[in-house]
Amino acid sequence: MNLYKIVGLYLWIAPHVLLAVVAVLMIRKKLFTEFPIFLSYALFEVAQCAVLVTLTFMSSVSAQQYFYAHLVSTIISTALRFGVISEIFQNVFRNYSALSGLGKVLLKWATALLMLVGAVAAAYASSSSLDRVLATLYVSGLAMNLVQCGLLLLLFIFSRSFGLSWRNYVFGIALGLGLYSAIELVNTTVQSQFGPVLTQGNIQFLNLLLMGTYHAAVLVWIAYLLAPEPALINLKAVPANDLEGWNHELERLLQQ
Repeated sequence: MNLYKIVGLYLWIAPHVLLAVVAVLMIRKKLFTEFPIFLSYALFEVAQCAVLVTLTFMSSVSAQQYFYAHLVSTIISTALRFGVISEIFQNVFRNYSALSGLGKVLLKWATALLMLVGAVAAAYASSSSLDRVLATLYVSGLAMNLVQCGLLLLLFIFSRSFGLSWRNYVFGIALGLGLYSAIELVNTTVQSQFGPVLTQGNIQFLNLLLMGTYHAAVLVWIAYLLAPEPALINLKAVPANDLEGWNHELERLLQQ
């Protein structure tokens, strides 16, 4: 087994072992009531890693069977990550019913639009049904990474207005997801645009970089869960905050 395979195996297994620690910490801190989807995501990632690692070392499992198992787990993981985005959004605006309602509507329309874009991309793929599925997953994954990166940027810029400390759990979850999504976005873009000219060493480096970033994201989640969370800032007491005004204005418009 060469060095790449050893490092790759570690970066594949270690983050998912640490995700079990994330799940335990969330249960101990009773955060499953605030972040049930994120907890479900962590538990699913641990389970799917255990299954895929087991399948890897089973000689009776063909490459095609493994591919389809990986494909199904990727679809479920993608859906759960969309759910985590929605959960973060609702947590940020939980004190503002109108803004929270608007966020739910926007996320629903964004999901529908992503599905439409994915279907169009699949229609232009080859006649193979597998190629159509892969095209849909590629577009959906690309869009999901863009959404998550945008969410991280939004929290960086407006964290004070949202009443979020950098040590807040919501910020920590978004930070970890955002870091991973940013590198995944770069990885997907580079491999799709320059795939034919990339050497095997380049591809291996990009894959290790992505896996290493996921490892770092899990460590970020653990660090936030181990650190004491400060109390949320009272948004109404922040002079420069316009969210209360936006919320009242939206409520007025929705009642018309």
